[in-house]
This record gives sequence, structure tokens and C-alpha cells, in this order.
Amino acid sequence: MPKNNVVKSHLKNLYMKRQMSIDEISRKLHIKAKYWLKKFGIQTRSRSEALKIAHLKGKRTYKITLTDFLKLYEQGFDDGTIADKLKVTPSAISHRRHKLRLHRNPWTTNPLKMERFRLMATKRGKKQWTEKSKKILDAWMVKPQLTPSSALAYLVGFLKGDGYVNLKTGQISAYNTNKTLAESVFQFMKTISLRPRIVTRKPTGFGKRIQYVVHAASKTFCKWFASLSSAEIEKIFKDYMLHFLRGFFDAEGSYGHGICIYNTDHSLLELCRNFLKRIGLEASICLRTKQQNKKDIYYLRVLGGKLATLSFLKIVSPLKVNAVA
Repeated sequence: MPKNNVVKSHLKNLYMKRQMSIDEISRKLHIKAKYWLKKFGIQTRSRSEALKIAHLKGKRTYKITLTDFLKLYEQGFDDGTIADKLKVTPSAISHRRHKLRLHRNPWTTNPLKMERFRLMATKRGKKQWTEKSKKILDAWMVKPQLTPSSALAYLVGFLKGDGYVNLKTGQISAYNTNKTLAESVFQFMKTISLRPRIVTRKPTGFGKRIQYVVHAASKTFCKWFASLSSAEIEKIFKDYMLHFLRGFFDAEGSYGHGICIYNTDHSLLELCRNFLKRIGLEASICLRTKQQNKKDIYYLRVLGGKLATLSFLKIVSPLKVNAVA
């Protein structure tokens, strides 16, 4: 229908009597229906009225049964996917999830799908996808060398201190503001047959520093790392405890006013104190901050003043001290 021949009665019939939506009228008549409705003085429906009509036509459903929602949620679907399957809005699913006090599922648990989504959003991405997907899948399925070694002990110590391991995605991340230290972690990951890469993050606020993140992927490593307790670390790395302590200190330690190591895991600090006793150093563990909704932060302090500090730095020889020097 030509734009200059839009008939008010015909438009009113479609919108009021046949209860077609503005989008449906626009597609049918090849016009901007919202503009002509306003020009003819036809009052448009409210959002709630439009949703009610859509519901009656079978295009939307409002009732979300608890069993259907929980079934899809337990399968690991995200809010958007559950909304599509139940024919409701994502906000309705989010509201129901908050009422049940459930955490949000990640939109996908497969790193291959995440990378595909990112690449397919660009024009070039479709060409790059085949090569990229092979690299990601290969990295995800990497089986690193998990036999006890100095490199593995250092990595475990560093990741226990300031690292992130995701069991679902197989992602391994180590964070630091020291570039030289990040490069050292990168080399240690390569030593145990991981395929790491370094990503630079810009400062997010005043007084913040550039952050260097070392990323790798291996589901085998993540499962093994997540199963490690303090007792198992001591048992597996009994000959490499010095390297474990070096990695742990590089991630969570400071040496400005004596040797201090901060962490939320009291058993890890106890493990470090036991090892320090073996090398002739005494240490104490104290509660630094008690938090209501978060884990308490403890700190280990090496006792003995300046001589003990110098002795610790000489024996353990942390990489962060050498990097600054």
C-alpha cells in the first residue's frame, strides 16, 4: 500500500479489531505503522495490554512452573536460553532465580562456544573460525606434566595465592602487576606443557596499576588442582616445598616492613609456617581482618627482625624481589 494512500479505517480495523501488533502492521502494509497511528490520533496500547494480547494469541506464556525452570537451570542453561525455551523474557527468569536465591549460570560452559560467539559477530570471524576453533579445543584438551617438579610446585604456590581456576571452562589465570614476574609464570606454564598467553589489562581507576594476566586452558590441570588440599600439597611436593613457598610468596607476600604473607586459607599459612621451622625461621599467624560476608584474611609474619628477613630472602630467593632489583 502506498504511503500517501493509508486509510484510517483500514488501519484502525487491523489495530483495534484484529488486534495486530504495530510490527505486524508495518510488515504487512510496508509502512511505519507507529507514525500513522499517531498521525490519525489512534491511541496505542500499553506494554501490559500488548503482552496480554500476545499471551492470548499463544505467542507468550506468563506462568513459569517451578519444575520446568529448575529442570532447565540444573542442566546449566543461562537465563536467556531458559527464557527462549519457556517463552518468557530473560528478566522474568532472573526475577524467579533471585527469589529462589540461585546463582546465575554462565551463558555457556564450553570455551569453544564462547570463542565462536565472539568470532561469528564479525564479518571476518566466519573465515577465522575453523582455524581458531582447532587451537582452542587443542588447548582445552591439553594434558600437562603433573609429576612433581620445581616448575609445578612454583605454579601451584602462585595459583593458590593469586590465581583463578575454573572447573567448568578449564580456564587457568594468574594475576600480577609485575611484568617480569608474569613472564616468569608464563615460562613455568610452558615448562609443564601448558599453552599460556599474557594479556595486559589497563588500570580501572585512580592509583591503579597495569595488570598482567597469564591465561592457559586445561581441564585435566583444573580437576587436579581443585582436588589439592594442604596435606596433599605437603605430601606431593615434600622435596619441592621451597619452590612452593617461593610461588606463594610471589603471589601474596610483601617484604617492606618484614616478611608477611596474606591469605584467606589458614591451613596454607600453617603449611608455610611448618616449612619455615624446618629452615630455622619462626613465624606467627594472626587474623588481619574479619569480614561479615567474605572469608577472613589471615597473615603470616616471619619473626626475628631484619636478620630473619634477610635470611628468608636469601634462602627462598623470591622472584618478585629479583624483579624489582
